[in-house]
Amino acid sequence: MKSAFEWAMGYWRQALVALLLLTAFVSLVRMPQLASMCAGIALFLMGMLQLDQSIKALSGGLLERGLQASTRSPLRSLLFGALSTALIQSSTLVTLISMSFVGAGLITLSAAIVVLFGANLGTTSGAWLMATLGLRVDMAVLSMPFLVTGFALSRVKWRQWQAIGGLLLGIALIFLGIHYLKLGFDGLDDAWQLQDWYRAGFLGILIFVGLGTLLTVIMQSSHASLLITLAAMSSGQIPYEAGLALAIGANVGTTLTAILGALSSNAMGKRFALAHVFFNVVTALVALLLILPLMQLVEWIAYLLRWDENEFLLRLALFHTLFNCLGILIFFPLVKPLANWLQRLWLQPVQAVESAAELVPAKAEFLISSALQTADTALQAVEQQYQALLHQSLAVIADGLHLTLDDSLQPEVLRLWLAQNWQQQSNMDQLYRQRIKPIQAQMIDFIWQATDLANEQQDKRLRILLAASRTLVESVKHAKHLQKNMVHAQQQDNPALKELYLGLRLMLNEVCWRLQRLQDQPDSISELIQFIDQHYQHQAKELWQSWQHALRQRLLDGHSGSSWLNDLNYSHDLLYSLQESLLYYAGTSLVAQPAPLVQLE
Repeated sequence: MKSAFEWAMGYWRQALVALLLLTAFVSLVRMPQLASMCAGIALFLMGMLQLDQSIKALSGGLLERGLQASTRSPLRSLLFGALSTALIQSSTLVTLISMSFVGAGLITLSAAIVVLFGANLGTTSGAWLMATLGLRVDMAVLSMPFLVTGFALSRVKWRQWQAIGGLLLGIALIFLGIHYLKLGFDGLDDAWQLQDWYRAGFLGILIFVGLGTLLTVIMQSSHASLLITLAAMSSGQIPYEAGLALAIGANVGTTLTAILGALSSNAMGKRFALAHVFFNVVTALVALLLILPLMQLVEWIAYLLRWDENEFLLRLALFHTLFNCLGILIFFPLVKPLANWLQRLWLQPVQAVESAAELVPAKAEFLISSALQTADTALQAVEQQYQALLHQSLAVIADGLHLTLDDSLQPEVLRLWLAQNWQQQSNMDQLYRQRIKPIQAQMIDFIWQATDLANEQQDKRLRILLAASRTLVESVKHAKHLQKNMVHAQQQDNPALKELYLGLRLMLNEVCWRLQRLQDQPDSISELIQFIDQHYQHQAKELWQSWQHALRQRLLDGHSGSSWLNDLNYSHDLLYSLQESLLYYAGTSLVAQPAPLVQLE
């Protein structure tokens, strides 16, 4: 129960928030120009969010598939980052998808860094659109057909049409946001002058770089910062040099998205976020140091294109493009050294099975929050996590039953190794609770969150993977039961009983070998499923005959014999669970159950 002090603190926090909101509301009512400007920013951000969600629903994984296909060469990665960001007008979405893919190991860190370079270049298209169209046309009038059509389509029952309606509504909100932001700035001439904050010389540039960074951090949108910059320049609120400084600051502030995404990412995702920060900050420093030569280059290009002397908005868009291109030219040859440096700087923790007493609860390395940006990235993360769980489960089974996953041993050497290495088993119950169960719990939570984003086909696959992980965990539970009787058997001086348990371990070892080197291909999975059937049928029958012989020759008593027979059934259940998990994973229908392994008469 909460103490009186905690109740009081909670009450005062709520009261303070309410007071701040009321003060802000009253201020906006009394200052209509400021209210118009803030409403424009709010509408613009709402439109970007709506656009982001609609593109995710419409793409059907197209963006994710394009990302995987683009990583075959650095140039393709660069073009994909630039074109995809220019088309969807969201470097944030491209950055987060890239982070989730590199975190899941689906693309290399080098490829993801090059995609990031392209995304930075692609985001400059927003400045060109706003400079050429957004502040020169009556955006309120232009937004009306988008608003009406989008609202009508969003009411229909078909999901694709709803997504198209959401896309049109997002565009309408962006247009309205631009309109009201421009109105707000136009009306601030007498009440507030941003130009008063500007100082001549490098100090003034630094002040506005900081302001641009702050604006982007607050709004988490470089597009919104650039819109404010262009609107302020259009209304004469800030000089040309201050606008350039704001654009540089917006590039630095946009790294916040990667930083926030990296907080819940794995080591590879953190490396990518650090690369994002490093690239944007260094590019901004270079732009600051070379701001005068860059301004001269802009003026030379403007002269060649015969722009009017007062076309500062187009000059800002060109400057934004030029300094991002400069950053790419500097970093492009350094991608691989940068990736290697980040690999050494941020080492991935080893997840190997060690002493049970030293273990801490495992964390799902691929189920990072940034993977929940789209259903496709979430599905890819779950696929990767299932494969990781498979290898972790095999490691726990091998450790608990003292098997070996080294498939280079010859049969006679393997038999000798297993016979000599089964005296000290790990605590499988502890290994299960610390290495397997936490991963399963995290997969359940993640999959149910992902189903909210998924279409019917993706939802079905997510549920199949959930079932596959459940049966995989069941195999570890069966190994736990098997280990208990093995520990008891090793304490008895009975060669026949030990030989029977050695036979069980040899049978299980062969399957674990093959699973360990299993390739993620349906054909190889199908072959392994058939092998498990045939292998168990053959080995179990031979062991059962040996068990009968030992009982007839009085080499086993009834108690030991019944215990071993139970463990033969546990081995059956263990292998059947692995088989069933593979069937789920391969997408094979389970209406027709797998062939029974062995029927003991």
